[in-house]
Amino acid sequence: MEIIFIALQVFILVFLLLQDWVPLGRLNDIAGVRSQNTPGQLALATLINGSAIAITLFLSVRFYQVPYPAWVKVALVAILGTLFVGELRALVDTVFFWHRSQATGSLCCNVWQDARFSSRASRN
Repeated sequence: MEIIFIALQVFILVFLLLQDWVPLGRLNDIAGVRSQNTPGQLALATLINGSAIAITLFLSVRFYQVPYPAWVKVALVAILGTLFVGELRALVDTVFFWHRSQATGSLCCNVWQDARFSSRASRN
């Protein structure tokens, strides 16, 4: 079972590293991503996104077939749980708020616009 856990992390890491750089059919839109971000921004996003899974993968491989210490369990649950909540949020936003993303062309733009609006509203 542990080898499946590690294999899934490898899959997620490879996908995260490739998603903004290599065309993956219906799973991504390279032209859209590059029209909204500079190569430097894409590289930074790739490093940040990949680092979380790389950490969990490292810990999983390091403690393979050894009982995980408590701090490793906490780290795995915290990192993978945070990523899972983010994925659920993206799914819910896409399913229930698809009309907003179609109006602006991307859900990413809505998230940043909402964040800017919230920060302006909190200052007033």
